[in-house]
Amino acid sequence: MSKTFEHLLQHIDIIEERSDELLAQWLDIEDVKERLAAHDIQYDFFAKFFGVKVIEYAIGVIRSQNHLGNCPVIGVMLILFKKKDISLHDVFIICVNLKNSLILLLQREGILSKEVYEEAALLMDLNFEGVIKEYMELYYLDDKGVDTCLLPDTVTSAAEKAIRVSEVPSDIKMTSAVEFATDVEIDYELIDELNELEHDVLVELEFNESVSSEVFENIVVLFEQYSRALNLLMEFGELAYTINVLTNLLRNHDSSSIPESDIVSVSIYLKAIINDLQFWKESVLIKQSAEDIHYLDKTLLSSIAQLEMMLMPPVEAEDAGIEFF
Repeated sequence: MSKTFEHLLQHIDIIEERSDELLAQWLDIEDVKERLAAHDIQYDFFAKFFGVKVIEYAIGVIRSQNHLGNCPVIGVMLILFKKKDISLHDVFIICVNLKNSLILLLQREGILSKEVYEEAALLMDLNFEGVIKEYMELYYLDDKGVDTCLLPDTVTSAAEKAIRVSEVPSDIKMTSAVEFATDVEIDYELIDELNELEHDVLVELEFNESVSSEVFENIVVLFEQYSRALNLLMEFGELAYTINVLTNLLRNHDSSSIPESDIVSVSIYLKAIINDLQFWKESVLIKQSAEDIHYLDKTLLSSIAQLEMMLMPPVEAEDAGIEFF
């Protein structure tokens, strides 16, 4: 969707300079704080990984650097919201208060003309429309698709399951791995590095009952490299971002603080995600056998979101010295 925001653009420097103020005002609204806290989402976590990025993306839309309704952060945020079982009306309240906060900011700065108001409302409303549509699809369409791994006694690759059960509507154009390879330059040195890191990490996870700090460090390096590879490919911004969020959680997480009851689950999810990334790399980049380069995206996003929930600092730990800024 292509829209221009010429009147907002005239004041973009002010909006950008006040972006931290806009974020703080938005997340300080009581209704927003209550809904985040009710679902055990820490203020700082949401601010750093979602709030800041959503505002930055909106500024990019005003500058015509980003496309309206195509923010990869939104998709990642909504998958986490679904995992947290946040209702659609709560999602609406969280989102609509960003619109209210932006309009109040423009008013305080004395730049809220009729034209600026109309463009600000349009910018936010069209974004909300996309958010609601995607969230509805997550709830009502994804239920027919592939579930994340369910922690069975024996881990079955979600990638293999995806191939067996995925159904893509005929009106959606797919890009095959072969077609994709003609338009991108694949870094085979990076792939070799990923292969080596994967092997080492999977061996460590397989033969260690606990997830040691050393294993965590190696997994962080592996996910950093995957995020780098995906960002280079451009088509996989959403997947790259959610891996980046997971990497930050792992980096800031003390492995010894994981409850004993969760150790097995964390290990299983880590192995499943790494196995699926390995399978994705083989089918999309190396063998180029995938008929749709995005066939595994939702499965991976869902599994990663589930693991993120297990690693996220709870609201009651907000004053325990965990800092994201």
